[in-house]
Amino acid sequence: MRNRKKIVRSVCLTLLALVLLACGIVGSARLINANEYRIVSDTGVDEQFFLDIGGLQQFVQIRGECTSNSVIVFVHGGPANPLPHLAYHFQRGLERDFTIVHWDQRSSGRTYFENLDVDQPDVSLDLILRDMDEIVDYVRERFATRQVIVVGHSWGTVVGGQYVQRHPEKVEAFIAVSQVVNVRQGVGITAREMLAGEQDGRTSRADASELTNLIEQLEMTEEYSPDLLHYFNRIPMLAHSNLPHEHQRSIPVTVWASASSPVINVTDLRWFLTIISAEEFERIQTSILQESFSYDARDRAAQFAVPVLFIVGDNDWLTPVELIEDYYVRVGAPHKELTILGGVGHNPLLEVPDQVHTAIVDFLE
Repeated sequence: MRNRKKIVRSVCLTLLALVLLACGIVGSARLINANEYRIVSDTGVDEQFFLDIGGLQQFVQIRGECTSNSVIVFVHGGPANPLPHLAYHFQRGLERDFTIVHWDQRSSGRTYFENLDVDQPDVSLDLILRDMDEIVDYVRERFATRQVIVVGHSWGTVVGGQYVQRHPEKVEAFIAVSQVVNVRQGVGITAREMLAGEQDGRTSRADASELTNLIEQLEMTEEYSPDLLHYFNRIPMLAHSNLPHEHQRSIPVTVWASASSPVINVTDLRWFLTIISAEEFERIQTSILQESFSYDARDRAAQFAVPVLFIVGDNDWLTPVELIEDYYVRVGAPHKELTILGGVGHNPLLEVPDQVHTAIVDFLE
């Protein structure tokens, strides 16, 4: 009995030591990042605040080394996956050349929790577009600029692309990172690529059987449902073990970058827990998920009055290169470019931020 108590005590002390060590490592990393992330220029801006947009208090982050630089309005993906707490990880280089604006879209992140007691309609693409127009007008007036650069990632390319088409007079250029064309077809392409791998042993028989069923369910399920969301999410999970992914490190990179973020707070953690709780996330986002799963960029006019840059990774399992190439040839614009990043997955911003920075600066120059 005495030996057992000693063992239990030893295990508890070891676990406590590991927890304290982890906290120390994370705390030190946050201090280091906070120091490196500081805006030290007298002409710079570094602000986080809530702005009255569309009748809601919506969270806004603005950073840059010089307020006279061109302004980027960053439109996050998801739906409902805001990235202000990760901005330090992927945009530090861009802040020398641009003032960068993030905002947590309605029913997302800090905006969601700030408005829990507000009676509001279901989130929709049209509402988000109207919110974005207010954000853009605020930025244009504050920084005395006629136009902004719109950068969208994943779902943000849907929002950003339609905004640019509605308000070209307010936009200098549009940059689409991991352009959404058709999410069902995207994961369907990935699933079939894995099925082809069964012949040479890259995909196990069990995974191939599951993939066959998932493809059938995706094709049979016309209306959005929680089951459809499950089928959609399951395919990229299988891809992690069955497809090459040289730089496909979004999950571990995101976890560490979030934990060591100098600006992350309890609200960001609450939203992360909300996202991973499928039932709660689906309840909040049902209406916008319905729109996203029925969306096909090729069903809409693909004419832009501003220059357009598409950036995509050739290991992207959600928005595969072949779909974006198909959409790209349909796009009409004064100038357009397609940059394909080798060995990169769905989130080039987190995986290879320097390459994205270079692509953006070269395009705009």
